[in-house]
Amino acid sequence: RLNDTMRIQKSVAYLSGTFIIDFLIVIISSAYLFSFHYSIALTALTAIPLMGFIAWKYNDRIINQNTAIMAAYSANESNYIDTIQGVAVIKSSNKENIFGSKIGTLFSQFQSSSINLGKTGNQFNLIVEVSATMIILTIMAETAYFTLEKVLKIGEMMAILSIGIGIIPSCTRLMLTNLQIQEAKVAYNRMYEFAAIEPEDNNVSLVGEKEWNQLFKKLEIKNLSFRFAGKRQLLKDINLTLKKGEIIALIGESGCGKSTILQVLQKFYTQESGYILINEKFDLTNLSTKNWRDIISIVPQDVKLFNCTILENICLSNLEKDLKLVIAHCEQLDLLSYFNQFRRVY
Repeated sequence: RLNDTMRIQKSVAYLSGTFIIDFLIVIISSAYLFSFHYSIALTALTAIPLMGFIAWKYNDRIINQNTAIMAAYSANESNYIDTIQGVAVIKSSNKENIFGSKIGTLFSQFQSSSINLGKTGNQFNLIVEVSATMIILTIMAETAYFTLEKVLKIGEMMAILSIGIGIIPSCTRLMLTNLQIQEAKVAYNRMYEFAAIEPEDNNVSLVGEKEWNQLFKKLEIKNLSFRFAGKRQLLKDINLTLKKGEIIALIGESGCGKSTILQVLQKFYTQESGYILINEKFDLTNLSTKNWRDIISIVPQDVKLFNCTILENICLSNLEKDLKLVIAHCEQLDLLSYFNQFRRVY
């Protein structure tokens, strides 16, 4: 979707450049044509309502097809990433053909959307060009008539033809400006859907934040219930007490909500009902998410190795003080001798 913002940039560049130039050309050229003969000027200016009507007739179709092609492109790219991430499972299961077929299907849908938009664009351009040609022929006929009737001189005729023919493309582009704006609007709306998501703790009153010294003693889960949007209730009336120094295991079937509880405790999700108390005093929802995550540590189910050094993967930072702290711990645990066997330790 961020790639779609290129359409917005192109539209801004068009409005700040080509649109202004075309607008000035139409104004000045129209005044020039009116100075010779009003009928020729009016004929040239018929391009504005005519092209505007054509653009209006194709407006919804072009917008819908632009939306479809953006969505198809996004789905195609997302599928590439998803498939690459799971390539080991695909190869070990000998399912390359199935996933290859899925990739081909999504790519074909993307190409079909592009072809449909291209066909509509060709049809639209054909009608615009035919209409523009008819107006130009009319201007030429009028100019020739007035010249034969001695209303215009040969030199004036040539000047009018040059200006009259030149004004048509500018009128056409002015009337097609709305299509540029609508295309940018589609891209903006798609980007806005995720860009407008509020950050965590945005405008939240953190009650008791100043009183909390970030020392953990006890965590209590009371009558906690949770469900994903539009799904059945996954957790219902969960009660649990965790004290500092204890080791507790959550046991249950796959999909019963063990990982979800940890997601809620990390404040990735908000419970449907119930509450979580820290040190018998502070509600978890009223504590700063950043400060809370600073005092907890998680070993994820799926370990992610980033494209950086081993030490940066351990501390997830490139700050010198953080790296020195990790090195000191590794030396204390005698891990550096093991890490030195690999490339890109530091």
